[in-house]
Amino acid sequence: MNIPIFHGGSPLAPAGSLLGSCWCGSDNYCMCNPSLAIDLVLIEKDENEELYVWLVRRSDTNQLATMGGFVNVGETTENAVSRELMEEMKIAFEGSPTLLGLYSDPTRDKRRHTASAVYHARIKSGMVPYAGDDAKDVVRLKLEDVTKKDPSEFFADHYTILADYIHSHAQFSTTLNKSSTSTTYASSDGSAIRSLCNI
Repeated sequence: MNIPIFHGGSPLAPAGSLLGSCWCGSDNYCMCNPSLAIDLVLIEKDENEELYVWLVRRSDTNQLATMGGFVNVGETTENAVSRELMEEMKIAFEGSPTLLGLYSDPTRDKRRHTASAVYHARIKSGMVPYAGDDAKDVVRLKLEDVTKKDPSEFFADHYTILADYIHSHAQFSTTLNKSSTSTTYASSDGSAIRSLCNI
């Protein structure tokens, strides 16, 4: 019996155009699973209580993106956040990031099937990140201006990630006694699937 195996790439991409990779053990059993990534919504509050988000501009697509990358073998997602923050923005992160949610829509990243654990954290006002690794530039954007931009200016589903953070932050600001539950969302066409934690 022939069993179809998804070898990576986006399920919506033309067949054979974007192949991923498989891991095969010594017993010749191969696993073609989604890649695990992290993303970080990096927030700054200035002296006037204004909230800003620090983003990177990708060198490959020229789009805005949250800071992030793939998790290495043997690495926790939290450690990956710290490593990627140093590689992409040259910031030594102290403390633990807070989980925003898990973004697992198979079509969220056109390069390959990727699930991302998305965190949020704050940096001190006046701290200025600068581009490193594969980031073309770093951009400081007023948080309230994010949703005024065209979603196509953002890489993959990063506009959705930021909109979710803004929505969750607004809820938290008005309801301080929320229970620590999570909610799963999906749009009517099944896209933008993600499970969010209350923050």
